[in-house]
Amino acid sequence: MRQIDPTEVLQPRSERSESKCSPDTVTRQAEVLFSAYRAADYADPKGFAVQLCSILSEFSEEVVLYITSPRTGIQRRSKWPPTISEVLQACEEQRDYLAKLREARKVVPLLPRRPTLGVPGSLANVFLSDTWDRYARVLEWTKAADPRHYRAGKSSDGRNGMWVALNAYQDGFPLEAERKSEAAE
Repeated sequence: MRQIDPTEVLQPRSERSESKCSPDTVTRQAEVLFSAYRAADYADPKGFAVQLCSILSEFSEEVVLYITSPRTGIQRRSKWPPTISEVLQACEEQRDYLAKLREARKVVPLLPRRPTLGVPGSLANVFLSDTWDRYARVLEWTKAADPRHYRAGKSSDGRNGMWVALNAYQDGFPLEAERKSEAAE
């Protein structure tokens, strides 16, 4: 009886989809999985190797490497050599899991970009109308304030005014002279 080489069951590279695992990788990883168990544990070790290569060749390299790795593979879950159907099931489960991950990445909406913190007005998040009784103080404050903390603009309802940083609003728009006198005390 003629010996069967495991790579004979693999299709030539030109006939396979680019997403399938290469014959060299399949053969190497089949050996990794096969070496995790005693040869005596297999009824027909060579027949198993041929069938294993045939199954693994139908999956992507990512799936094959995961299923046959000593760190993540089927040999971590099974004390006994897996059957061909168990290897197939593990490969299909990993393929389906990866497909769900890829699909989930497509579904996640992109969040709007946050403004760059160095841009003038980038920290301004509270709107103050130009009709506000303390608006003159805000204008005076802007002469010495960090430009990132304010910007002129309109509100969502179209009113003219100034956008300011929340902390400046909460601090009451301290003027430079007030800051110096507070620091001296």
